[in-house]
Amino acid sequence: MRSFIIIVFLTCACILQAQVNLVRNGGFEEETTDTCGANSFYHYYCPIRYWYEHQGETPDYFKNCSHEIWSYLPNNSWGYQNDASTGSSYVGIGTSSRDNVAEYLMTELVSPLHAAYSYQFTMFVSRADNSILASNIGFCLEHDSIPRIESLDYNYFPTTTAFTYQSDTVIKDCDNWTKFQYIFSPTSEGLQHLVIGNFRTSSRIFELLPSSSRCGSTVPPNDMDSYYLIDDVSLYCLDCDTSSPCPIATPDAFTPNADGINDAWQPLFSNDCMLDSTSYLLHIFDRWGNLIFSSNSFNEPWKGNNAPLGTYVFYLQYDEKGITRKKQGSIELLR
Repeated sequence: MRSFIIIVFLTCACILQAQVNLVRNGGFEEETTDTCGANSFYHYYCPIRYWYEHQGETPDYFKNCSHEIWSYLPNNSWGYQNDASTGSSYVGIGTSSRDNVAEYLMTELVSPLHAAYSYQFTMFVSRADNSILASNIGFCLEHDSIPRIESLDYNYFPTTTAFTYQSDTVIKDCDNWTKFQYIFSPTSEGLQHLVIGNFRTSSRIFELLPSSSRCGSTVPPNDMDSYYLIDDVSLYCLDCDTSSPCPIATPDAFTPNADGINDAWQPLFSNDCMLDSTSYLLHIFDRWGNLIFSSNSFNEPWKGNNAPLGTYVFYLQYDEKGITRKKQGSIELLR
C-alpha cells in the first residue's frame, strides 16, 4: 500500500508538460542478467540495468522470482514487504549511522538538466521491518559520474551541498510506501548524475525507534543500521517544452508594388493551431535594428509602405496551448 505523503515540496506554478522520465528503469524492472539468482550489487556488477553502486557497497535487489529465500518477495532478509510500489521488484539500501558504512544508488540521467528550469523528483520509500533506527533520505545531483573505487570509507560525499536534497524528518513507516517528492531549479547547467541515499551533511538525521515500531518482524533487529526499500524513481522537467509547435509559414520575401500579388507580409498559421489571440506580437526591424513596424493582431500584415528595398528582420511571439512560442528570421522586400 502506498502512503501518499509529500516529505519535501517546494511551491511551483509550473504545469507538467514534458512527460519524459529522465530516470531510466526507475521501477527497477529491467535486469542485466538472470537476477532471479543474483540479487546483490557488487563491485563492477549491478543486477539492474542503468544503475550502479558506490565504492563496492552492496545494495540489495528484491524480486518476486528470486531463487534466494532472503531476497524473495514478499519476505526478505530485512523483514516483510507485501508488494512493490509498482511492478514486481524494488531495491534496498542501508543508510547506517556508522561512520564508514552507507549504501547509495546511482544512475546517469537521460539528458543533462538545464539551469533555471524546474524539475520534480519523486521516489517511494519504505523502512525495513527490523530496522529500529530511522533516518531521513534524499538525492544528490552531480555533473560527472562517480568512480567506483574500493575504499575503507564507503560513504559518498556530494561535490556540493547546493544540489543535495533530503527529507526534513526521518521516515518511519515500514508498512506502506511513503512518497518522497521535491521540486527544485538547479543553478548550474549540465547536472546529469543522480545519487540516492542518506548524505553526511548538516541535514542528516537519525532516530532510534522503540521496538513497537518494528511492524511485527520476526527478523532480529539491528540497532546500528537503518535500512530502506526504494521503488518508482522519477525525475520530470516541469517547464521544458518538448511538444511540437503548430505549422507556421514565414515567407522569405514580398513585393509591395500594388499589383495585387504578394503585396504584404505576415506569418501564416495552420487552421489547426490553438492560439491565444491576446498574446500575439510581431516586430519588424530594419538592418540597423530600428523598429519600423509592430502589431498585436494576427490579422494585421506589414505592408512595407515607404520602406526601401533590402533585408529586414522579424520577431514573432505567440502563445499556443499555454506555451509561449518565439520565432525570428529575415525578410527580403522587393519591388
